Amino acid sequence: MILLFLDDTRNLEDVTWVKYPEFSKINTVRTVVEFYNALDDLLTCYELKDIAISFDHDLGEFGVHGEDRNGKVCANYLIANIILSKLNPNDLTYYVHSKNPIGADNIHGLIQGYIRFYNSELNDVK
Repeated sequence: MILLFLDDTRNLEDVTWVKYPEFSKINTVRTVVEFYNALDDLLTCYELKDIAISFDHDLGEFGVHGEDRNGKVCANYLIANIILSKLNPNDLTYYVHSKNPIGADNIHGLIQGYIRFYNSELNDVK
């Protein structure tokens, strides 16, 4: 499994509070744009079940209108890719290593909320 590690300052070995499995490759990205590009590349070459993503929330980035460009923005992009590519979100392995509890909850809530919605839609079709 390949890890896409999103953090503006830390490296994987700095995150001692998350128990990660062994990964065959670790791709560390520091910015939202790097995340977008790396995710696009990975999803072109691998299945979702072969990729894990670890999110930091606070990336210290702001858009042209002052909006916070953070890990939740990246999680939104991930969900949009899952929807557009018709992938099964149940194949997603992700971690949130952010020390910002509200930001971490927002990322978890977004991803888990979509997975719950996806699974409820499957049950409604049956």
